Amino acid sequence: MQRSTCYTSYLLRLWQMQNDQQTTWVASVQSTTTGELRSFPSTSALLEFLQAEFGGCEPTVFRPCTPPSASQPHFGSGENEP
Repeated sequence: MQRSTCYTSYLLRLWQMQNDQQTTWVASVQSTTTGELRSFPSTSALLEFLQAEFGGCEPTVFRPCTPPSASQPHFGSGENEP
């Protein structure tokens, strides 16, 4: 999956599966842009995918996030959402 910019959005799903008396986490990610769905048999496989996808997209300058003030609109409040 190639991206044209250093931004993408996925829906991440995690759930537990039991095999031979052993419980493991499995995962899937779905692109919110294309709808493409990828499944992973383990969290380590998911992390390998994420590293391959985003390893070259490291920011050159660290800019810490600051929480929005009460006067700034933000998503999740139910107000001012597109």
